Amino acid sequence: MSPSFGNLSPETIRRARQGDRAAMEATVRRYQEPVRAWVAAHCPPGGDVDEAAQRTFMAAFMRIAEFEEGTNFGAWLFAVARFQLLGAGSDGP
Repeated sequence: MSPSFGNLSPETIRRARQGDRAAMEATVRRYQEPVRAWVAAHCPPGGDVDEAAQRTFMAAFMRIAEFEEGTNFGAWLFAVARFQLLGAGSDGP
């Protein structure tokens, strides 16, 4: 089920895709608390919630070109968070 909060404007996401720092900051401000709460609820015991949330945003901005415009950015971001948690125990990058 998708999170029950609204998305950022398509223009903000476009700007973030172009590397606009203000747009990236707006994205973090908008999703920081919901992502951290989701990670806290799904993080394995002893996991570092803040680190996993930070890795989520870092991975999202590194892969933001893969986000398909017109789709739900929040859902995409939470999928990134899920993959960050799944990969947290691996020895890979």
